[in-house]
Amino acid sequence: MSLRRVIILLLALLLLAPPVALPGPVAPLGLASGDEPLPKWGFYVYMAGDNSLSDEAADDLIEMQMVGSNSDREVVALIDQEGEHDSRAYRVLHEGLTETALSDLNSGWGDELDMGDPATL
Repeated sequence: MSLRRVIILLLALLLLAPPVALPGPVAPLGLASGDEPLPKWGFYVYMAGDNSLSDEAADDLIEMQMVGSNSDREVVALIDQEGEHDSRAYRVLHEGLTETALSDLNSGWGDELDMGDPATL
C-alpha cells in the first residue's frame, strides 16, 4: 500500500472517528475574543506538509472550508507546507480562512515551524 493511500485512509478514519469530549470548555487557541461564547466543539488540525504532501495539505484546507467554523464548531489549522517561511495558523471559515500570526499564538514562533518537533505541538 502506498504512503499516499495510507495517509488518505488515516485521514478518513480521523474524520469518521467519534469526537472525544474534553473536560470543561477549552478556549480555541486564543482566536475567539473574550466576548464571544465558546463553541461546543473544537477541531484542531496539525498538518506537517513540508514534504511531498504539501499539495494534499492545501487540498485538505479547501475541503475543511466546505464545513468551516460556526457558533457551535471552531475549526483551526496549523499548517506547514513545502518551502521556507510558510507556516500558517488559520481559523477555517465556510468558504474562507482567517490567518492568525504565529507570534500571537506563541511569541517564540517565527514564520517557519518544525512540525516534526514535539515541542511545536
